Parts: sequence; C-alpha cells; structure tokens
Amino acid sequence: MIKGKDLLIIVALLLGGVIVPVVGWLFALGLLLKSESWDLKAKLIGALIPPLGYFPLSVILLVPSFTNSCVNSPNLNRQQTLRCATAVFSYSGTEIVVIAVLTILPALNALYLYRSAKKHTA
Repeated sequence: MIKGKDLLIIVALLLGGVIVPVVGWLFALGLLLKSESWDLKAKLIGALIPPLGYFPLSVILLVPSFTNSCVNSPNLNRQQTLRCATAVFSYSGTEIVVIAVLTILPALNALYLYRSAKKHTA
C-alpha cells in the first residue's frame, strides 16, 4: 500500500503549482526527489512530464484567446458584443490539442508515480 506522504507528494505535484504558483510545485518536486519511495527513473519522469503539474493548463484556461480582435472595440452593438464574448473563449485546434495534452499528461504521470511507489513500498 502507498504511504500517505507519497500520496501527498503526488497530489502536490499535480496541484501545488496551481495553489501556490510555481513555488508549490517546486516544493513538491523537492519532496519527490528526497523521497526513498521512487527510483531515479520514476523521479525523473515525475519531475519532467510535464513540469509544473496543472499550472500551465490553468494559465491557458484563465487567459482568454488572443486571436480575437474585436474585444477592444468600443463600437459594438449587442449582437456583435455577444458574438465577440463567445469568441474570446474559443480555442483553435492547436490550442485544444495543447489543452488535452496538458490535462492528460499530469494525470498519467500521477498514475505512474502511484503505481511505481506502490511497487517500491510493498
């Protein structure tokens, strides 16, 4: 069974950078690297795939798409304003792929760390 501290490290790697931007993830990374529950390969994978956990995803989702040029126009009627507002939060195909990757990779990384810690602590 995985230790509580190891589970906390995994969760902190995922969410630490979102709760306390960058510093939270760095703290979790330090705990991961000091832990004896993972071998060097697992520690490198945990540190590098992807770095900062869900922080990059949260930045992308919180910053509106910059592809829309009508946002700063003061002379829009109601329909144009509504169309413009919905376009601000639309993403291109590339952005959708990046969002998907930044959603899936940290989850797979957490699962890998969980499974590899379980092997080393059993």
